[in-house]
Amino acid sequence: MLLSTKDLSFEYPGSAEMVFPDLDCGSGETHLILGPSGSGKTTLLHLLGGLLKPKNGSVKVNDIDISRLSGGQVDKFRGQHIGLVFQQPHFVASINVEENLLLAQKLAGQPTSTSKIKELLDQLGIVDKLKKKTSELSAGEKQRLSIARALINRPAVILADEPTSALDDTNCKNVIKLLENLAAQNGSALIVVTHDRRLMDYFPNKTLLN
Repeated sequence: MLLSTKDLSFEYPGSAEMVFPDLDCGSGETHLILGPSGSGKTTLLHLLGGLLKPKNGSVKVNDIDISRLSGGQVDKFRGQHIGLVFQQPHFVASINVEENLLLAQKLAGQPTSTSKIKELLDQLGIVDKLKKKTSELSAGEKQRLSIARALINRPAVILADEPTSALDDTNCKNVIKLLENLAAQNGSALIVVTHDRRLMDYFPNKTLLN
């Protein structure tokens, strides 16, 4: 399995312990984690991406338990193997769309490729925004740029937090299909966490959090 968890739990100070169901997601597979606000979806995503350390249990990516890596080790591992789509996208405001994606390639130690950037932005329908500052983008365009940044280095695991929340029905369908297609092409494991029930029919593998 590209990504698997076992006996995973987490506890914020002063709060009850959250216990999560075990997950397994292989190469080219997709998995939807659905639940209302406060159910722990984002916490689980941050555990899967190594942004939080679990109280108990393991998170394995390519058979490496990232919960046992040091801070520097997990940061390097994440840059090389995990693509994250955050609910609230953050970019370097002083540079344009293309430069933000070139920076993502450099930080991951990948060769820079404007042609790869243009191809991905074209698939996402925002190639015309290549030279725009990120502050000039709409909420939906920023969300699609966030997806482009997560996918640009062909990660083994793609983790998406509410990737369709700012999108209308047409773009919602297009983005999910693109994520699925790119995961299949690259042999990536795709995990989507959301409260967007429009996505229920797109994913055969689902975990519901209460």
